[in-house]
Amino acid sequence: ASGANSTCFLSKINFSARKGTLTVLAGAIGAGKSSFLQALLGEMNHLRGVAWVRGRCAYVPQRPWVFSASVRDNILFGLPFQPEWYREVIDACALKPDIESFHSRDFTVVGERGVSLSGGQRARVALARAVYCRPDVLLADDPLSAVDYEVAKTIFEKCFGPECIIPKACRLLSTHHVHFADQSDQFVVLENGKITHSGIPSQLDWSDPNLAKLRIEEKKHRTTSKKKTGPRKGREGSKLAKDCSFSLSKGKEEENLMKQANARSIIAEENKDKGGVSWGAYSSIPNSTFKNSACGWVWWIFSMVLMALGQVSMTGVEYLLARWAQSSNQDDRSWVTLLTVSTLVMVVLCITRSQIMFQSVLRASKELHRKMLKGVLFSSTTWLQSQPVGRVLNRFSQDQAILDEL
Repeated sequence: ASGANSTCFLSKINFSARKGTLTVLAGAIGAGKSSFLQALLGEMNHLRGVAWVRGRCAYVPQRPWVFSASVRDNILFGLPFQPEWYREVIDACALKPDIESFHSRDFTVVGERGVSLSGGQRARVALARAVYCRPDVLLADDPLSAVDYEVAKTIFEKCFGPECIIPKACRLLSTHHVHFADQSDQFVVLENGKITHSGIPSQLDWSDPNLAKLRIEEKKHRTTSKKKTGPRKGREGSKLAKDCSFSLSKGKEEENLMKQANARSIIAEENKDKGGVSWGAYSSIPNSTFKNSACGWVWWIFSMVLMALGQVSMTGVEYLLARWAQSSNQDDRSWVTLLTVSTLVMVVLCITRSQIMFQSVLRASKELHRKMLKGVLFSSTTWLQSQPVGRVLNRFSQDQAILDEL
């Protein structure tokens, strides 16, 4: 398999996995673990050999994707809601304490790209989405790296390991937690896009320098993670996960939670007006021409007067031509002189009018853009979280283009 630049990323790959088995992928950073999973999904250019995957696949990317909706909608992803199975998935992905801590529980809107969630929460929501659909093949690209060891152990046991809630699925897990390989059916080590070790973990020679290196790197990674997170009193996360009683809401309680979620949603609703354009919108254009609004109004009134005079001069030239055609006077010199002067006045007025209008609209457009940019750059974090990126981009592109076309 290769990338877009035709450089070979994966080669000499001979791999197979059966239904209901767990395969753990390991390797250093850049060894090809993510490319291996993407090749199984058909996202890599296939050069030689055969790649065949039977059944329905679910993929958990290394950078989890979350859309602007409630936690429940992100997990269901359009599938029917099954309360018992949903509760089991939430428990397996260690989301109980997080959902209980949200103000509207699983009806809480996560915001644009899951901005209100932590990295670990986004990873677990993405994993829950993949598990909920009961896939035939589950491909997980290092979902345990965003959580601590206690939570990672719980997730591994219930989503991939011996207590897996989808035991019939073929599971492929890419991870730096090499010790989980002892509970897998197959352990694969990648290096430079090639499989260097593959087989049942108990039959591998762990004294091999490459395998021993993975153990050492894992211990360093766990030590670094503990130093970053620091000690937590009584392992609060683990204790909360055990003690928390998560129950699905029903009836009026569920309706109240949905109302709370809508009322406290961080995504602000866009105000929409009906009817014609308000006078305030038109008046903002002269005010934007100059920093001093009075100068702006004077400039635009002068522009309107020039537009009127230009139109009068054009009508006047046509009127003089009509009078000349109807005149019985044979002396054309006076008519030619009058028309020449009138035409020159018309040309001067039209050119001046066009130039002033062009400069006025350009000034107004630049000033409005400057104000919008300043407003976005100096806005609060709360406002940025409440506004979808597409809405802001629309103001700077389509709405700005409407003014530029005047």
